[in-house]
Amino acid sequence: REYVYDPQDDVYRCPQNHALIYKTTSRTGYRHYESDEAVCESCSELKRCTSNKKFVKTITRHVWEDSKERVNQHRLSPVGK
Repeated sequence: REYVYDPQDDVYRCPQNHALIYKTTSRTGYRHYESDEAVCESCSELKRCTSNKKFVKTITRHVWEDSKERVNQHRLSPVGK
């Protein structure tokens, strides 16, 4: 929840406001976003984010996630209730 998706740039932002960029999409429909190893290695919050030996944080997002978020927003609105 600390990582925020930026749909305009198609990146996730970590708590330190560094971008996790899109790398690939799996056959099961998940988009993988990865952090920059050089940035994470020198980050003071590294231990809080990942224990990966390559200093890379990976976030997965399903290709239908945008639609699911729209449905949830509508469901929680006064009209949707």
